[in-house]
Amino acid sequence: MQNKILFFLIIFSFTVLEAASIIGVSLPVNSMDASCTPLDSGVWNSEPLNVNSGIGYWVNPSLSGGFVMHDHVYVSSYAPDPTRSVITYKFDTAVVVSQVQIYQHTRGISQIEGKVGNSLTSLTSIGSTFSNRGDVTGWTVFSEWESTTFSFASNTLAGTYFQMVVKKTTWTDGYAAYRGFLTFTQAVPEIGTFYSVGFSAIIAVGYFLRRKYCL
Repeated sequence: MQNKILFFLIIFSFTVLEAASIIGVSLPVNSMDASCTPLDSGVWNSEPLNVNSGIGYWVNPSLSGGFVMHDHVYVSSYAPDPTRSVITYKFDTAVVVSQVQIYQHTRGISQIEGKVGNSLTSLTSIGSTFSNRGDVTGWTVFSEWESTTFSFASNTLAGTYFQMVVKKTTWTDGYAAYRGFLTFTQAVPEIGTFYSVGFSAIIAVGYFLRRKYCL
């Protein structure tokens, strides 16, 4: 019996226990200038995550409701102010993000930059990418609530934070969007972490079995 218990706990100790989850999402305070859920509610930071309030709607799986991003402050034509047009995702463990899916307004987002890290003061850019629609411009480019994808397929950097910065929009001086979902995988722990956890479990179980069956 003790051998079966030992075998089970060894296998268990080398298994990733839970999938990674988004635990927070935020937008700079007062960074939107027109009607949207963060501005209307005053909720710019959702941690713990509440997908039914303010910025939390950005990752709400229900595809209905009002804008979550809606701004007209630009540094140049088609280029919104990057200090305002940035959404931060926080995870409970390090992840590798490979794609952002944005549900668009007719005048929406055409290009984003991704940033990754374990601290908001030391994020690393993983580059900028256009959506599957390309570098499109115009007054009415997308259909309302159109789903677009922004690929970071070559990214290998992991972090507990991911930032999405809007770099270019389809219209010269205004944009809006409804949702922004991420495709990500949990980062694989270093082999030393597995060994440490595994051998600690073996030692602890061995001590327990010795006391239980040998004393």
